[in-house]
Amino acid sequence: TRMGGIAPTPLVGRLTRDGRLDAGFGTGGLVEGDGRVEDLLPQRDGSVWVVGSIPQLAGSKASGMAELSPDGQRTARNFPELDSPSVTTALALPNGQWIIAGRFSQVNGVPRFRMARLNSDLSLDPKFDASASFEPWQVVDVLALDAQGRLLAAGASFAAEGGLTNPVPYGLARLLPNGTLDPEFQRVPAWGRTLFVEPDGSLITGLPLQRWSPNGRIMTPFLGNLGTGYLGVEPDHRLVRLTDGSFVGPYDLDGVRLRRWLPEGQVDELFENPFTEQGFRPRVAAAAALPDGS
Repeated sequence: TRMGGIAPTPLVGRLTRDGRLDAGFGTGGLVEGDGRVEDLLPQRDGSVWVVGSIPQLAGSKASGMAELSPDGQRTARNFPELDSPSVTTALALPNGQWIIAGRFSQVNGVPRFRMARLNSDLSLDPKFDASASFEPWQVVDVLALDAQGRLLAAGASFAAEGGLTNPVPYGLARLLPNGTLDPEFQRVPAWGRTLFVEPDGSLITGLPLQRWSPNGRIMTPFLGNLGTGYLGVEPDHRLVRLTDGSFVGPYDLDGVRLRRWLPEGQVDELFENPFTEQGFRPRVAAAAALPDGS
């Protein structure tokens, strides 16, 4: 995102294997729009779905969702019309349907508060309504399927008019196929922007980071977490799960220090934070795990 004027300008680009901007994507390597990109969803054909608070992308209208071709051009896609052009994340389901979450309250003119399920043709599925699982200010930031294919939703963001006093975040919940809360899952009150489903079915989420059972009961608190609420890892969806099951992410208030946690939740004392020199202390904005474990 490039800051220009009052509003941020989202820039979508593609990097080559050696980390250079691919000039064959978009215009000179970039696609510009209005608003803020919150997630990128690569498709099997090489295209990418762009979601976020984006009313416009690549010179065309976007109601929180847009598709770019493999060469970075806008493609026609019958995305639903939202009353607020804001989608925080989307999840493809095995049957070809999609779950979308965001700051909207209507989808194609039909009331759907914060979350909706779309058919494979992107029309609204009337059999799914999660509106009752939200407080008016809550927003879902990340979606996933658990080891049994059940829908998990986690959130730490808010959307409300005016100020909020001690608001309760969405946390982590499991939803039934019709969108209502699963009563067999103990809703996790943690600030959830990270959500990892482990091979044994346990769940990693929260701020501070914690390990929870498949039914929402705490198993392992991660050591060395700092702060609660928006303090500490901020936002914690920037955490990365490495191939050995460990986790890396920023952990201080300014986001300029990195920490690695072992799979069991202990701090990895052998991991040296690279941002220790006073002259070079960038705020960590994103991280990615490479196949070799780096």
